[in-house]
Order: sequence, then structure tokens, then C-alpha cells
Amino acid sequence: MDNERLEEDFEIILLKGIRNEKEYIEDVKNEKLYFTNAEFFRKVGRERKEDLFGDALEGYYICPHKEKKNFLNIKKGQKYGFDKEYLAKIYTCMKEVYISSFFYIKIEEFENKKIPEDIINVFRNEFSDRKIAVFFGVQNLIDGFRRKYPNSFSWANYVLYQGIDENPLITEEEYDNNPRLGYRLKRKGLYENQREFRICFHKSSFNDKFIEENKNGFNLPYGYIGEEERASVTILDDINDLKHIYFEEKK
Repeated sequence: MDNERLEEDFEIILLKGIRNEKEYIEDVKNEKLYFTNAEFFRKVGRERKEDLFGDALEGYYICPHKEKKNFLNIKKGQKYGFDKEYLAKIYTCMKEVYISSFFYIKIEEFENKKIPEDIINVFRNEFSDRKIAVFFGVQNLIDGFRRKYPNSFSWANYVLYQGIDENPLITEEEYDNNPRLGYRLKRKGLYENQREFRICFHKSSFNDKFIEENKNGFNLPYGYIGEEERASVTILDDINDLKHIYFEEKK
């Protein structure tokens, strides 16, 4: 895990929708998070274009103003994969990335130490049929993974939303210098209300046998990260229980 802190110093709480089945709930209670192969989201985006959880250009760099001729001469063995329709590219070595996504709420958005109703409504619209896992102390979560996987190629970031016809939020040069940034960008449209925070692991963080046996995704333990009499994670049975989640600022 990269050592730099996020620009907002992790002053957020994370919410994660969990399928309402015993094995998934127990995994989270046992301090494990599931990481999904990014190809799953690309596949869903290709096959079900209106799906909230899929994007055919997951991990791609989108450059709508680039001349099309620059994208059409694709040679065998080239280090990029291309999408001609959207003038998008991805380093092929960055295709196999595993993602765990969260809904985030900034502490500064709390009203009287409570989550505002309009934010709860956004979460209701997307995860109405799921249990809700609440993670306090995001830095602790990141540090937990650092302790467990100190030599991993991994990172964490907020997601930025870019319109397909808007000027790029990240320059192509920045992307070429750091292709992880492709996983920070998502297209506006169905996705932009998701307020997404994600943790990513590149497949090179694990041995070939582990990846071969868990190609589509896997659980990773992060260890106990609780503090100040809070458990590592709180699981809510009902979205309406978010009204009772409060945050006391640290003194």
C-alpha cells in the first residue's frame, strides 16, 4: 500500500452494501473484505449497459478530444488496450486489478453529528436490499492492509467522475506516468451519485497460484482496526439505522 495519505486525510466514514446472506455478513464481521476483478465490472458494462455497477471502461484513460486516427493503428503486442468508440486506452498490465468499493461520507457533511437525510436517500436508492457495513477510522483500515501486505502493489482513492465529452480531469501524460489513475476515473451518467471510495490491489501483489485459484475475486483479512470503544466495523440491518450513526470529532 502506498505510504501517502489522501489529500483529505481520511476524515470520512465508509459504508458498504453487503448481500443479505449469512456467509457475506460473517466475512465482514470476521474483518475480511472482498475484492473483485475489474474485468467483472468491464464485462457487466459491456453486457448490461444500464447497470449501476458496471463500466466497460473501468480502469481506462478517456481522452475524447484526441484524433481518432491516433487510436486506430493498433499493432500486435502493443502495450495498450484501446476502445475505439470512446477514444480510451488502458495499459494491458493494469487490466488485472482487484477492487473493493465503498460509499463515503465526509465528516464535514455531518449535521449535528448525524448523517444528513439527503445522503441517506442516495444510499437508499442504490443499496435498499442490502445490509450496511459502517467503517470508522479509514486510516486504520488502510493501515491494516499495509500491515498484512507490506510489499503489495496497492492504493486507495476517491473516484472522480468525468463526462465523456468534457476536458479530461487527468492529463494523458499523468496517466502514462501513473496508470493507476485510470482506476480513479469513472464516466458521468449512472455512476456519478455513488460517492465512491475504493481500495485496489494489483494481481502482482499475490503469487500466481493464488490468482489462478481466485481469478474473479477473493477475501482479504485486514485485522482488528477498532478504536475508542468502536468495533472494526458496525453492521446495520436497515438503511434507516444510518440515522443513528454519529461521529464525535477527535480532540
